[in-house]
Amino acid sequence: GEIQGAFDQDFTLSGHLKTAYGPILIKAHSQKHMQTIQGDIQASHIQLGKNANNRINLSTQTQLTYADNQLNINNQLVIKQGSYRLGFFRPITYLPYETVIQSTHQPSSESLRYKFTSNIDLGQHTNVHVIGFHGKLNGKLQLSGSESTPTIANGEITLKHGTLVIYKQSLPIDRMTLTWFNTPIASPDINLRIQTKGLREIDGRDQMQLYGVRAYGPLNSIRFDYFASPAPMNSFQIITALLTDSSYSKKSNTESLDKTLAFYGAGQRNSQLNEILDILNAIKSIPFIDNIDISEINFDNMNGYTPEVNGVTISKRLDKYFSLRYRMSPNSQRSNRFSLDTNLSENLILTNFIQNEGDIGVAINYSGSH
Repeated sequence: GEIQGAFDQDFTLSGHLKTAYGPILIKAHSQKHMQTIQGDIQASHIQLGKNANNRINLSTQTQLTYADNQLNINNQLVIKQGSYRLGFFRPITYLPYETVIQSTHQPSSESLRYKFTSNIDLGQHTNVHVIGFHGKLNGKLQLSGSESTPTIANGEITLKHGTLVIYKQSLPIDRMTLTWFNTPIASPDINLRIQTKGLREIDGRDQMQLYGVRAYGPLNSIRFDYFASPAPMNSFQIITALLTDSSYSKKSNTESLDKTLAFYGAGQRNSQLNEILDILNAIKSIPFIDNIDISEINFDNMNGYTPEVNGVTISKRLDKYFSLRYRMSPNSQRSNRFSLDTNLSENLILTNFIQNEGDIGVAINYSGSH
C-alpha cells in the first residue's frame, strides 16, 4: 500500500493499505504541537475466517482521539455476511485453588487513560451453529468501558425461527432474544420460546396438540414456564414429549447441546434432571425406535405412588415426510392402533391406521398457524 504525509511541528498522513483480509484506509493528524492527535481507520469488506463454515464479511470504521493523556476510541462495525460454528463451549470461571496472584507494579498516575465505545450491527445475514443453537441472528449491540470500569453492554440480539439440537432432536425455536441493559457482556437476560406440535390422543381420538416451554431471566437464574393447547400437559409431560418426538433434523446441523450438558452435569449425576436425560438418551440409542411417547402419564390420581399410564406410543420417523406409530392403551386394548403418518405440510398430516379389532381408517389432522 501507500502512506503519504507531512511533518512539521505537527503531522498529517493518509494511506491506503492492502492486506490479506481486505483494503484499509488510514487518516491521521495532530494539533497543538502533538498534544492532540486524531485518527480515522476505515475498512470495507474485510474477510475473516479460513473456511466457509467460519467466515465473516464486515465493514468497520474506528475514530481515535488522543488529548490530555486520554485515548478515546469510537468504533462502528457492520457484519455484511457471516457464518460461525462452535460444537462445544467450556468457559473458565475460576482459577485453581493453589493459584496465587501477586502484583509488584503499581500503575502510575501518568498512565494512559482510555475510553472506548463499539457499536455492532449483526445485519441480516449472520448464520450461527453454536452448541446446538442454529439459525439467523440479527440485532445491535453497544459495548463500552474504560481503564477503570468493566466492559458493559446495551442492546438486543434475536434468533428467529431457528432450532435447538439436543438428544437427537431439532426443537423449533419460535423466538430467542438476548438483552443487555448496562450489564456485563457475559450476563445477558435470555427469553427463549420453544414451541412445537404433534398428534396426541385427546378425547379418544388423535388431535393436533401444541406445546412448548419458555425460558427467561438472567443466565444464572433462568426460570421456566410451560404451555399446551388444547389439552393441558404438565411440565414432565412437555419435557419428555419435546425430547422424544423424533423431529426431522437437517444433516448440516451437527452441533448439539449434548456435550455441553454432559460437561455441566458431570458433577450432578444423582440429580433428577440428569437421571431423566440419561433415560431419554438410552431410548435414543435403540437402533430402530426413535420415539417413545411417555407424555400420557396421569400424575393426578396416583395409586401407591405409581402414576397411571393411559397410553404409550412407539414411533419411527422414516424421513422428512413419513413416520410409523404404534399406540398401546393398557386400559382399552381395542384402541391399540398402528398408523402411517404422512406430513403433507407443516400444518397438515394424513394418517392411515388399522386398529386392534381390524378397523381400518384414514384421518386428516390440520392445525392453524399460531
